Amino acid sequence: MANITEILGTDSVSSSRPIINSNFELLNDELASVTALLNPTTSALSGASKVTTAELLVLLSGTSLFSVNSLGAAFNTPVTISNVAKLNGTLVKSGVLGTIDIPTTQVTPTSITAITYFVDANFTLPEAVDGQEVTVINTVGSSISILGSLGADNIALTDKNSTVTLRCFNNKWYVISSHNTNIV
Repeated sequence: MANITEILGTDSVSSSRPIINSNFELLNDELASVTALLNPTTSALSGASKVTTAELLVLLSGTSLFSVNSLGAAFNTPVTISNVAKLNGTLVKSGVLGTIDIPTTQVTPTSITAITYFVDANFTLPEAVDGQEVTVINTVGSSISILGSLGADNIALTDKNSTVTLRCFNNKWYVISSHNTNIV
């Protein structure tokens, strides 16, 4: 931080000129240090080795893409992790359509937007992103079929509360786990 020399009210203007020039030079050097990290034209911050803040918010056209604060982190845009991801806490897969009492009416979705679907009729899986996972839970006492591009010939949830979890690879859905399900 610039160490500015104070000019007293009793100093003459001519004797203060070197001090004023020195103060302006110190301020200019400090400003150059700041603009080397934060470009005032582009508003881009670069080259900072550490940033300390209570909250970080990334916006694009007024829409929050990413935020971090004491409550957690929120990604409102797709995220790609290209290295090992270590989770030292609880993993919660949220996003549910329907309930055991009121199943979803989306039995032929155009995309998988939830991790769990409660269904009471045949359910057709659309194409998905490689690695995408979904769990389907039967809410009725009769058999319902899972349809779509499957790694198995036939998947039937045979009774109420029967489940199947599937994962998509190369636009095919493969069974990862199941309960009370007929898989052929």
